[in-house]
Amino acid sequence: MAKSEALTHIGLTKRQADIYMSLLKFGKATAYQIGQETGFNRPVVYDELKVLEQKGVVYKVTNAKKQQFVPKDPRLLITEAKERIESAEDQIEQLIALTNNDQSPKTLSFEGAKGHLEATKYQIARLPQKCEVINMLAFSPEIAPDRFIRALKQSYDAFGRAGLTLRGIMPDHQEIKTAVHPFAKKYSWEFRSLPLNDYASLVSTQVAGELVCIASREQEQHIVIENKDVANHHRQVFDILWNTAASPLQFSK
Repeated sequence: MAKSEALTHIGLTKRQADIYMSLLKFGKATAYQIGQETGFNRPVVYDELKVLEQKGVVYKVTNAKKQQFVPKDPRLLITEAKERIESAEDQIEQLIALTNNDQSPKTLSFEGAKGHLEATKYQIARLPQKCEVINMLAFSPEIAPDRFIRALKQSYDAFGRAGLTLRGIMPDHQEIKTAVHPFAKKYSWEFRSLPLNDYASLVSTQVAGELVCIASREQEQHIVIENKDVANHHRQVFDILWNTAASPLQFSK
């Protein structure tokens, strides 16, 4: 991740991040010096420095003959950002209580290379802890297996860190077995497999609570549906596959 991108995660724009990093290099600098370093004209630099000063990211040196600015220590920026997150988390239950569930979206679409992770985050945010996720895994060796495996690991890592349990049905293929192996060991998740000739779907389905996520790995499309009846239907399909599959996969310790 680029340094400027990391700074955008704590509330700076790309331009503000570039100006802040320029100040870090100088230690203390005028708007003219920052403009020379970044390529931004002075009016733009002054405007952004004013915003950064309001955010407490830079300080104006008032005793200097020329108006100069110094940056706040980046370690303090990160600490303060964490404190803001913790303060927001303390209020999460009150914020959830304000939610009008009748008006919340019941179907959402996530697309693109990061869509799977955004869909996963959305599900986790709406699920109680200790909820069970059931997963009917898609896999085809012909359809970008590396990309699929990477997406699978990211989603499973997020589920595991959120304290969710998981059972999964998957095609009998060594590549996907290798991918789920560390999660089965770390979180005591259970997986069963079906012959690849019988079960080689290009669409994965996850069910948790009343949420159903249907994912087309080839098209990089993820649809999340919040519907109790749809969730129960897919649970019944999962149970049929689960009872048809071989005994739980055994992973070496």
